[in-house]
Amino acid sequence: MAATMQTTGKQSGNGKMPMETATDLFVHELSDMRSAEGIIATMLEAGIPAASDAKLKKGLEAHLEQTRGHLETIETIISELKVKPHDVECEGAKGLKKELDHAVKAKPSSEVLDMLIAGGAAKTENYEICGYTGLIDLAKMLGHKNAEKLLSQNLKEEEETLVKVEKLESTLQEKLEAKMKK
Repeated sequence: MAATMQTTGKQSGNGKMPMETATDLFVHELSDMRSAEGIIATMLEAGIPAASDAKLKKGLEAHLEQTRGHLETIETIISELKVKPHDVECEGAKGLKKELDHAVKAKPSSEVLDMLIAGGAAKTENYEICGYTGLIDLAKMLGHKNAEKLLSQNLKEEEETLVKVEKLESTLQEKLEAKMKK
């Protein structure tokens, strides 16, 4: 298959983009991940000031920069393939954001909030890993070598971030347990 795909941008009667081919699915999933990364950026922007642990704040700030880079990568793929992204909102990422919003509004202790934020970050990383894995499989199937390479780099970064988040979660849990024993 050629490295360039064309989509008509034609919508079906229900206002949604039709998904009749693997290319349609790839564009839809790429658009969904684009939405997810945008929502995750807003989550990180909200999580940074809400976090009290310095390492957690630093990790969230690093992840925000990484997320912005992932958005740029997705935009590069969209541009290179000359496709029109679908107008979708990632429901999974919206749900994760809603969880964070509820956690912050509940005003738990700073240690508990840090654990909630770190746990939410781990959930988010796992969600992104699944999304990128599927996109890479589709890119490979469609013969989009550069998209596959770029998406694989995003996946690698997400996997590395998950390891960091899980280590931080353990540290935060130890701090919370020590406080509870006092």
